[in-house]
Amino acid sequence: MNVDPRRTKALARALDLRPVKSRGQHFLTAPPIVDGIVTCAGVGPEDGVLEIGPGLGALTAALAERVRRVVAVEIDRRLVAALNELFADRPSVHIVEGDVLAVDLPELLNRHFAPETPVHVVANLPYYITTPILFRLLEHGDRFRAITIMVQKEVADRLVATPGTKAYGALTASVARFARVEKCLDVPAGAFFPPPAVASRVVRLVPHRPSPYAGCREGYGHLVAVAFKSRRKTLANNLRQAHPALPIDWGAWLEAHGYDAKIRGEMLAPDDFCRLGAALWMLLQARTG
Repeated sequence: MNVDPRRTKALARALDLRPVKSRGQHFLTAPPIVDGIVTCAGVGPEDGVLEIGPGLGALTAALAERVRRVVAVEIDRRLVAALNELFADRPSVHIVEGDVLAVDLPELLNRHFAPETPVHVVANLPYYITTPILFRLLEHGDRFRAITIMVQKEVADRLVATPGTKAYGALTASVARFARVEKCLDVPAGAFFPPPAVASRVVRLVPHRPSPYAGCREGYGHLVAVAFKSRRKTLANNLRQAHPALPIDWGAWLEAHGYDAKIRGEMLAPDDFCRLGAALWMLLQARTG
């Protein structure tokens, strides 16, 4: 059975499926937005899709028309039952009941997709747990061709921000270590049932292959955490506060590595976090090891 997003509201009523606010459930009802998400995802007939939070299947149905297989992970047992009924005639659609933060993701992917199948993630993420889900996916980024997600517009702005701007922060720099982020389309509140209280945006993340930051993983993450601990302080001050036992002139240390002694963390690009983070990590290992 095909699911027409224009009928989502009526379908929810017919099945007595009221969206659960505590789970951030907002069902897509606008066909142009559904089409836009599928286009943004860039999926094709040989691809597989891991969908997270399919709701009542509007996006699931559109994806099933384009790809070889859709595996949709849904935590709400009521929706799982409805989706299994709605897609009973679609053998290419598999509904998995579970929490994407708890499921064995590699096992799930290996069970449903052949190793040679390009796998995309497409998701309308619950906004209150966007960040943990995103990083869970990025940890397995080598398995995904791309990750296309709908998030709160404010989060999307942070994901695509550039150094020195107000939106640039720990989230921006941390995600940049894993993937390149592209802005796709804005989604008005009226495209959902019920409409959310915030604006939404779809972004596409393309995991690095190979990663230019593979050699600085520990130092990169540590420096990001230190740099944005107190955003208004200089990086030297944050380093001093993070490592009070080390008798180091951090301003001079930064200058020795080619950076202004008074630079703030928000001015560092991903390459800087890698280069400087690796140097910091070597220093810390030498002093503590």
